[in-house]
Formats: sequence, structure tokens, C-alpha cells
Amino acid sequence: MRLIRDIQKELGLAVIFITHDLGLVARIADRVAVMYAGQIVETAPAIELFENPQHPYTLGLLASIPIPGRTQPGQPLGSIPGLVPSLVGEQHGCAFRNRCPQAIPACADDVPPINSHNHMTRCLFAAAGAEAVFHHEGVPS
Repeated sequence: MRLIRDIQKELGLAVIFITHDLGLVARIADRVAVMYAGQIVETAPAIELFENPQHPYTLGLLASIPIPGRTQPGQPLGSIPGLVPSLVGEQHGCAFRNRCPQAIPACADDVPPINSHNHMTRCLFAAAGAEAVFHHEGVPS
């Protein structure tokens, strides 16, 4: 990773890094895009995303990773209930709605637009404070 970061800085390049390792993302990324079912559901500067996640899927992801120094040995990690949707055929509405504890009928109608400018979230509830949906402990180390 150090080599990639050095080349990026030396040549002034942008790097797109695809991973499920959120600890690594927290250490190397300037900006993060969270994807679910082939759609970007949240994007923000890395520090802001880890400190103030707004999409219920992002909150669920963060609740599912251990935080060194905070998560006690043997402490259960969070999980996201339900099944990943089929990606075959035409998709309608929010892809996360069947797993989201805040989903309402409107979530099935259309794909929510991405709202905000710097911290963008594709969720009807993001502005209302989705943090209550899943517990998270902030930036992973």
C-alpha cells in the first residue's frame, strides 16, 4: 500500500481502491464511496464518513467490524439482517429496503436521489439521522 500511495503522490494520480477492508480504507483513503447492490449509496470524505455515516447500510457495515481497543474479546459484532437482493432484471426502489429497519413503502417506488453536496447519501432517511438504525463506534484502526 505504501508503494501505491507513494506513486499516487509523486505523479499526482487518483487511485480507485475496491475493498471490503474498512480498516484499510480508513487509513489510506481521502474520500470513500460505499456501494450496495451495484449502486453508490454514500460518498464522503473518509473522516466524515467514518465519524458521521448516514446511510443505514454504511452504519451496518461499521457496526460489523471490531474496533481495536474498544471492542472487547468475545463481544458480538453487529450484523445486517436479511438477504442481498437479486441483481437480475430491472431494479426498482432502494436496493437496501428489504434489509433496512427504517424502510417504508416509498422506498420501493424509486431509487432515492443522492442528496447533499460533499457528503452524498442515497437514502430517504439520511437527513433525518439514520444513525439510530445501527450502533457504530467511529473510525476503525
